[in-house]
Amino acid sequence: MKIQLVGCPCAKTTMLSNRLNQAIYMLNLDGEVEQIRDPEMAGSLGVLLPPGILVEGRLLVEFRIPSVEELVILLKHHLEQSGHLLPRSEHTP
Repeated sequence: MKIQLVGCPCAKTTMLSNRLNQAIYMLNLDGEVEQIRDPEMAGSLGVLLPPGILVEGRLLVEFRIPSVEELVILLKHHLEQSGHLLPRSEHTP
């Protein structure tokens, strides 16, 4: 799964990165998070107000820091909509 985290090297982006990694772990997903820090690249990806998260090119989050629980819901919803199956076991916090 292709996951991109768009944002400058700042506290908000770091917090979003940590929460995203926790959500990925809780869902037992494969895939690494690609960090994108170039503003021009961010704009070309459709992220006008960083930080943002894209999954397989689809913008899931922009300009806010959702909780880990909300990220889990967003990722699950994306997987269901795209026809991907979740792994059988999920990690619990």
